[in-house]
Amino acid sequence: MTEDQKTQQKYYVTTFYKFFTWSKNKSIKEHGELLEDWCKDNGIKGLIVISSEGFNGTVASLNKLDTLKNHLKTLSNEEIIFKDSFTNELFPFRRMKVKVREEIVTLGNTDVNPQTMLPNGVKHLSPKEWHEFINNNTKAQIVDVRNDFEVQMGTFKGAKNWEMEKFTEFPELVKANNFKKDEPVLMFCTGGIRCEKASIEMSNQGYKE
Repeated sequence: MTEDQKTQQKYYVTTFYKFFTWSKNKSIKEHGELLEDWCKDNGIKGLIVISSEGFNGTVASLNKLDTLKNHLKTLSNEEIIFKDSFTNELFPFRRMKVKVREEIVTLGNTDVNPQTMLPNGVKHLSPKEWHEFINNNTKAQIVDVRNDFEVQMGTFKGAKNWEMEKFTEFPELVKANNFKKDEPVLMFCTGGIRCEKASIEMSNQGYKE
């Protein structure tokens, strides 16, 4: 196959995460090894991070990823939101890797688990609800939970950029910036997973909504 033919192919890409409890019949390491082998056998490349709290990943394939999605749903026994895209560029990943870590997104506190402790004051807004809120509340407290290099790609007007290099800095940045705890705080990130843990952290520090 020529390079021109390769670039004309469509590569299917999906990103996902899920907090859940793995089956106890295998260790997390064993689950990771089996998942990596399964992906390789099915022509899938990318990175999936797993821990005792679930998984988080972005992968790609020349084939539609329906089989993978069904496999992940079977592993988690949960519904999963997949964010799909595609590219005609050369394969976006060189290999398939499943990494075992303590957290699927590293806040630095393994006790913060959205599966078991999502506070009552946390709400998920649709794009329409978000748009209406920030347009009707000129003093809205908006936090950009992404890393500083992601912020450079664009952000919402009025959002606070805490120039965060790593997500582990977030708890101390919350303390340092001292938002009003009795007024709503809106936060956003790239795929949603950071906001899940950031919401719990802010709730633990006394923020109501």
